[in-house]
Amino acid sequence: MSGPSEPSTSHEESSAKWPHLEEGARIVLLSLWKPATLIDTDEKAIGFRQCHGFLPRYVGCPTCHCRLEPYHKSMKKGKPYYRFQCGKGSCRTEVGLKKGNWFEGNKISFQKPLILAYCFASKFTHDQTITQSSWDSVTSPETVVDYFSYCREVCIEFIEVLFNGSESEAKKIGGPNYTVEIDEAKFGKRKYNCGRVVEGQWVLSGICRETKDCFLMPVEDRTEATIMDIIKRHVEKGSVIHTDCFRSYNRLTEAGPPTLP
Repeated sequence: MSGPSEPSTSHEESSAKWPHLEEGARIVLLSLWKPATLIDTDEKAIGFRQCHGFLPRYVGCPTCHCRLEPYHKSMKKGKPYYRFQCGKGSCRTEVGLKKGNWFEGNKISFQKPLILAYCFASKFTHDQTITQSSWDSVTSPETVVDYFSYCREVCIEFIEVLFNGSESEAKKIGGPNYTVEIDEAKFGKRKYNCGRVVEGQWVLSGICRETKDCFLMPVEDRTEATIMDIIKRHVEKGSVIHTDCFRSYNRLTEAGPPTLP
C-alpha cells in the first residue's frame, strides 16, 4: 500500500480556517501525511524510536554480558527481523530489538505503533485511525482498540508520577502561610448516556493557590479516615486548607481555623 494521501488543505487555507492556532498546531490538523514521511521505512522508524528513547541503542548480552550494538537486519519467516547480535564467535547470542520494551510481542511494522500513537494524541476516531494507518497493511479495529488502551495506560502512569511520585516519596504541597484547596470529584460515565453519573472513580485533588503545585489521588471511599490519610501524606503541616462542607473534613476544623495539624 502507498502512504497516507497528501493533505488537500493548503497552509494558506489552514491559516484562514484556524487563525488562532500557531503554525505547528495547524500542521497537526492537516493530516498524517507529513509525520508519516518521517518514518516511511523501518530504518527511519527505528531511528526515530531510538532518538526519543522508545527503543535501546544497545543492550547487554545475556550470555557474556558484553555490549551489543548496533542492530542488524535479517529475514525471518519471510519478514524483516531486527536484532542485536553478540560479535564473539563463541557466543553469537541474539536479542530482538523489541525485546523488553513497549513494542515486545507485536507483529506489526515498526511504523504502525507510532502512527497509532499519533492518532490517539490527535484525538482521531477509530474509523479515522484505521483509514490513516492502513498504508503499509490494513489496520484491524482490534489493533486500534488495543493500542489506544496502551496509550491511555501510559498517560495514567505519567500523570501519577507527575503529580504524586511514588508512595514512598510523594511530594507534599503547601506549608505555613500557603493555602491549599482540596475537593473530591467522580470521574465516570452516565448509565445509558443520560442522567447523573452513577459509575466511575472518586478522585481527591488538591492545589496550592500560591505555587500551583497539586496532587490527584484515586480513592476507594470518601470516609474521614481515607481522606485525612491522603491529606496528611500530600499536604505540608501548617497549610491553610479550603474545602467544602463534606463531613469527612470535620477534623480539620475541630481545633479552630482550617489548618493541617
